Amino acid sequence: MDEYVGIVLANSIYPEVFQVAYEHTFNSDDRELHITVLAPHPDSVPITKAFRYNKTSDEITATNLPAAEAKRRYASALAQTALRTAHEVFEADREEIIDSVALTVAVDSVDSATGHDTRIDLIRLATDRAQFLAIHLARVEPAETLAHLASAISKNPYGLVPLANQGVRG
Repeated sequence: MDEYVGIVLANSIYPEVFQVAYEHTFNSDDRELHITVLAPHPDSVPITKAFRYNKTSDEITATNLPAAEAKRRYASALAQTALRTAHEVFEADREEIIDSVALTVAVDSVDSATGHDTRIDLIRLATDRAQFLAIHLARVEPAETLAHLASAISKNPYGLVPLANQGVRG
């Protein structure tokens, strides 16, 4: 099952500016798939709103998104990634071998206090097949769906604020 899930996730295409990586293990005893989605660091996600050409100086200048909009977009991209990953796994598992998914969306960063590499968990989702497949994903607001599924969500993913508690099956 691990190899099959690896193939499914490897075929998941993301925009060039928002590449993700996966770590996963399948526990055949409880038929639960554990997935960690490694999202890009917020500093690597473009925040350019527009470009403007100045004829006088012959320069092109960039206008960035307002900070609040950049934060909102990053949080939304993470929420969409969590739901998309769970959806792709359940949809690809036609034989219904996977009963549940425990998913974490995280970012690898450097701890500014210690200088050590660290992994910051930003979203934790645990759901079973029936509960997840009952959701009509084309008609939802991703953050609200995560809340509906009792997910743990960072208060400020753009600022790399880790989850406040162990959250779902943490």
